[in-house]
Amino acid sequence: MAALVVLDIVALVADLVIGIIQILPLLDTHNVPEGSTSIVRVGIGLYNTSSLGGDVPGITVWNEDGKKLGNVPTHKGTKVEAGAYVDIVVPQNPAKLQPTYVKIEGGNDSVCVAYIGHAWPDGTRRGWLGDIGKVCGREWFYSNTYVTQPNGTQYKPFCTWIGGIGATPGWTTEMTIHTPEFSSIGQSNDFSVPPDPSSLCRSSASTWGNKPIASSGSIRTASLFGIFTLFSMLTNAIPTGQKSISTSASPFQSTIVGSHYARHNSTALCSSPLSYGPDFVSFHEGVFCDMTKKHTIPLCKFAQQYDCYDWNTHSLVDRKLKKRKMGYSEVIEWK
Repeated sequence: MAALVVLDIVALVADLVIGIIQILPLLDTHNVPEGSTSIVRVGIGLYNTSSLGGDVPGITVWNEDGKKLGNVPTHKGTKVEAGAYVDIVVPQNPAKLQPTYVKIEGGNDSVCVAYIGHAWPDGTRRGWLGDIGKVCGREWFYSNTYVTQPNGTQYKPFCTWIGGIGATPGWTTEMTIHTPEFSSIGQSNDFSVPPDPSSLCRSSASTWGNKPIASSGSIRTASLFGIFTLFSMLTNAIPTGQKSISTSASPFQSTIVGSHYARHNSTALCSSPLSYGPDFVSFHEGVFCDMTKKHTIPLCKFAQQYDCYDWNTHSLVDRKLKKRKMGYSEVIEWK
């Protein structure tokens, strides 16, 4: 029986403190020829279509010299559900080289990626969490996907949207990461934390693209630097006039998510110009977020009987205690 692989990855948590996260177990390499392949695990936090899920993304890897080592096209028609993961085996030629750059290409149905784990042919393991997308000014949402920290506690990372038509002019359809910059971990789990966490958004670490999605999933032939186009580095502070989410054609109009997780905050979600997803309720905060209007109101409770959102009936209650049904056909509650 193959040993379970433990992936130590560097993660940005909600307060921008970097910590080591472990995804246990990550990959089983039992059927993988040693030295000739790498495996990429993509964990999905959400998707923007029906219960069928989002498209399994395509993967391309390069080494440090920009030599393309392998590619698996976007899996058109193959779906992965929220809260699930998919392992993508990438054949490498030539074999045994380190695939330090990995590109993730979304399909027609976008997915919100909570984490990425990458096992190299030589046994090295690197990774990335969806928190990075929010820090770098990309479209994001909360996820219900757990990863486990070394002390045994669990953590739910944010997720970053990839693929689909998108809701902003610069919507992310592909992302390339230089994984060593996110998981430079020593033998004693020691690592150096950059003074400014947004430095992980620089072009050498992360590049973001909004190229048209090719249904064939084919990869353009270009030099390394032609592929890794430098986009303007964005941080949490989005300047006035910069892109924001268009909700006029949101596929989430009939969906609401309610979360009991303390770090899931409706006010923070609604106040972000780049948050994207269904209406949201934070039970810990006691607040409802209308993601179309980016407007918050409190939940109805003993001390708040009007101008509030009633979770039990999924209605807005006005000052005359009249209830207006929201008409959700899909209600999701994250425990």
